[in-house]
Amino acid sequence: MISKSILLIATLYGSALAYLYFAQESFIFNLKDANFKPFTCKGCVRAVLHTKDGAELIGKRRPKNSSKLLIYFGGNADDATKIFTYLDPDLDIEVVAYNYRGYGESSHKPSQEALFKDALAIYDFHAKDKDVTVIGRSLGTGVGAYLASKRKVSHLILITPYDSIRAIAKAKYPFFPIDWLIKHPFESVQCIANVQSKVSVIEVIGDKVVPNFHTANLLKAINNLSLHVKLQDTTHGDVLEKIDFNSLLNSPSPENID
Repeated sequence: MISKSILLIATLYGSALAYLYFAQESFIFNLKDANFKPFTCKGCVRAVLHTKDGAELIGKRRPKNSSKLLIYFGGNADDATKIFTYLDPDLDIEVVAYNYRGYGESSHKPSQEALFKDALAIYDFHAKDKDVTVIGRSLGTGVGAYLASKRKVSHLILITPYDSIRAIAKAKYPFFPIDWLIKHPFESVQCIANVQSKVSVIEVIGDKVVPNFHTANLLKAINNLSLHVKLQDTTHGDVLEKIDFNSLLNSPSPENID
């Protein structure tokens, strides 16, 4: 009887391990909840970037005769180009936003390695002689932190950031060997230690997706924190509606807002 119970527990545990291993892409890259409906984008043009491994990244670009460039990386269920609905079209800054691989019209499958390589390709294609600001939201904070650790960036803005996907998974699934299971750890806390630009962090108090504990861990590793905003009366999914991007992009100041 005992041996049968042990066998049942082992079988269930093994099944759970297999599920977490094979289903992790659907958690990290949440395409099933993504919405890619067309929208009006004043002054925007279609952006297409072909990568060295044959992927085609599709997004939007708002050209400006400006020395400033903003690159945006979205969340795991985002149409990244929707950032244009929150940005003032009259801002004196060129903006580019591409959807990740597998998102919208972009081809190929997403992965940590691919998103990191694509971020470098986007920068190298658009950022020639530009003063670059990088914004990442949620999953995109890991991409943005990686890019800022590898390329010259003036300002890194992280919206609802985490220390690592690995750490979030460990906290959520404490009885499983996450170090062995995870294929896309997104170790932002390691990247951020090598970022020399000023960094702004915007978090949501009581965030249900990225608990504040993980943002606090990331904050400890930031060298040049310029702004730390703690927003209430919003959620992880709705945070963009509460951000004053004009102020954030024009004159971020060193302060804490509780």
